[in-house]
Amino acid sequence: MTFEINLIQEVDQKQFNYHVKNLHGEKIKSIVSYKGKITIKGDLTEEEKTEIESYYASLEGGVADLDYSQKQAKDQYIKNADTGKDYVFEISSKLLVMVYIGQVSIDQAEYYGNTCEKINKNLNQGYFHTAYLDHSSITPITELVSLHEEIRIFIKNYINTNYSEIFHVV
Repeated sequence: MTFEINLIQEVDQKQFNYHVKNLHGEKIKSIVSYKGKITIKGDLTEEEKTEIESYYASLEGGVADLDYSQKQAKDQYIKNADTGKDYVFEISSKLLVMVYIGQVSIDQAEYYGNTCEKINKNLNQGYFHTAYLDHSSITPITELVSLHEEIRIFIKNYINTNYSEIFHVV
């Protein structure tokens, strides 16, 4: 069966696609949005078609699907963790180079690294907001103030770009 639904701009198309594929799985061949229409192809019954159309219409008011919302949150955590891990390696590399060029001693670098252990753990897990709060409680030695500020700015910008406004920081 192939059928069309008129596209509603306010509807989260990804949420709709996720729900339909999650509910009807193998029966769905394709869901394509084009020129104000959504064309759905699949081995569906008339009853399933009606259910899909009703579900789509129900999304017009911005109704959130809990499963989809949880999937989105999980995907965001994975993205955050990947970014966080990469950034921890970047900062560790900078700190190592600072030791090589004599800007800080090994003891100072290790002390700072140990002091930032909780922050690194949170970044590795994708918990940028918690890492930001932990970072705020650390006062670095003079030689590491600029690196410490660079980290603060990176975390702050990441939060303000990728998190809901209720979590934004200044």
